[in-house]
Parts: sequence; structure tokens; C-alpha cells
Amino acid sequence: MNKNVIIWILSILVTILLTAIITFFLIRPDWDFWYRKQCCTHSPFKKNMLYEKLQLTSEQISTFEKLRSIHWQEVEILHDSLYHYRLILLDELEKKQPDSSTVHRLVQKINLFEYKLQFAFINHALQVKKILTPEQQKIFFDHFRNRWALKPGKGCGLHYHGRKF
Repeated sequence: MNKNVIIWILSILVTILLTAIITFFLIRPDWDFWYRKQCCTHSPFKKNMLYEKLQLTSEQISTFEKLRSIHWQEVEILHDSLYHYRLILLDELEKKQPDSSTVHRLVQKINLFEYKLQFAFINHALQVKKILTPEQQKIFFDHFRNRWALKPGKGCGLHYHGRKF
């Protein structure tokens, strides 16, 4: 095989792996999504833990639940689309002679869905922020800072709950 083709395929595979890691560990605001995919139920423990951390009032919990429900409906559709296009891309890459224009088009679609996922989280966070007090906002954003390990002095690389991947 031509050296340029090998480099092209390797760079695409690296892109796929990085997008999968980013999607799986950074974009998902909570692991509830994973649990719902496995057993079709929400994880009330994790939800209640966040509510307790934030010390939400019953009115705030009600609003938060509505926002969260809307957010997850949107995110699940985006995740399903992202999964679909990644499978198509892998099918294309498995071909003896992958079409570079098809690969490029699929990578662009994958990037678009990743952008939409990140933007959906940002919109959700901004909507939640509106119902929280300044003290609760700090706790809320610290929660995600800790989940994403965006802490000063932690160095480079992906971290999740103290583990480096």
C-alpha cells in the first residue's frame, strides 16, 4: 500500500478514537445515560446525590427535572446519530479501497454531531444556571469540573474520577 494511504487511514482512525473518547467521557453530563441504555431506567441515586449537593428546593427540583428530561431527549437522538455515522465510517474503512471523499464526508458529519452534543450540554447548563442561586451555581459547575477533572495542576490528558486514561 502507498505510504500516504496508510498515513491517511491511521489519521482517520486516530480521529475516530479521539471523538469516541471525547464523546464518552467529556460530553455526557452524567452517567445516567449509560445506565438508561443498559437497563432503561434512570439512576435515582446519582440524581439525588447532585440534588443534595445543590440543596435544591422542591420548586428547583421540579424545574431541574423538566430541563433534564428535555435535554436527555435531545442528547439521545444526537448520540444515536453519532453512533450510526461512526458505524458507517468503520464499514467504509474496512473496504479494500476506502473512498476518501466518503470518509471525509462521514468525519464531517461525526464532527457536526459532536458539536451539537457539546452545544446541547452548554445550553442545558445555561438553563440550569438560571434556576440556581450563585452558591448553587458554583457547586453545579464544580461538580462538572471534578467529573471532567478540569483542575489546575492535573497536567495533560483525560482524567475521570482520579484515573488517567
